[in-house]
Amino acid sequence: MPGSFSRSDSPHPFRLQRPPPPRARRPKTTTTDEEATQEEPSITPNPPLQTRYIDMLLQLDTIPKLHNILAGAFSWLLLAGYLVLPGTFTSIRNSRTLSEGAGKAGKVVVKTAQNLPLLWLAGFGCGIASVGILFLCRIWYSNYKWMLDRIIWPSLTNSAIGFLTTIINIYTARGGHWSVTAIVTAAVTGGYTTIMLVLLLVFDIWGMRKIMKEHDDEKERAEQEEARRVSRGRGEV
Repeated sequence: MPGSFSRSDSPHPFRLQRPPPPRARRPKTTTTDEEATQEEPSITPNPPLQTRYIDMLLQLDTIPKLHNILAGAFSWLLLAGYLVLPGTFTSIRNSRTLSEGAGKAGKVVVKTAQNLPLLWLAGFGCGIASVGILFLCRIWYSNYKWMLDRIIWPSLTNSAIGFLTTIINIYTARGGHWSVTAIVTAAVTGGYTTIMLVLLLVFDIWGMRKIMKEHDDEKERAEQEEARRVSRGRGEV
């Protein structure tokens, strides 16, 4: 109708509009420490360090206690033989003069003073100790640590003590007279000391130090590798 007014004809018609649908809000997620730890890149630790030195240390726990006891017993038996041997020397300063000048009676005195049964006993003890030490060395020669601690160092110390005791006895109780017994005793103790020195050079200076150097190098390499793995895990360059 003319002159009528409609809402559609108005410049600003009033229209009912639907409100826009509310936006769905994302629920706030709180990450716990455990989840944050799981989200971080995992760093796999390096495997345990395995070197010959560590293997030797672990093998020490597997060596029977009987072998440790025998090693100590043979070492002390060897020392006892070394200390008894100088006591078999005659304590008479002029034994040669006595045996030559007094005839049969002098020879009997010299033979009694040299204490031959004690000489055989000392020799038997040293022989048993040597065989026992060789037996243990044949079994555990590959474990340098055990050989040094249980065999070489004790035997070297005891042999050096026996050799020094022999020399002191010859130049004090015998006045520097070298009898057959004194020569044999000095040769045995001196030879055993030399053998143990050679074994010390082989097992300690050449063998053990070489293994320790390999162990230190492997340990340093493992530490460097662990540091690089940690750096990569943290995203560092």
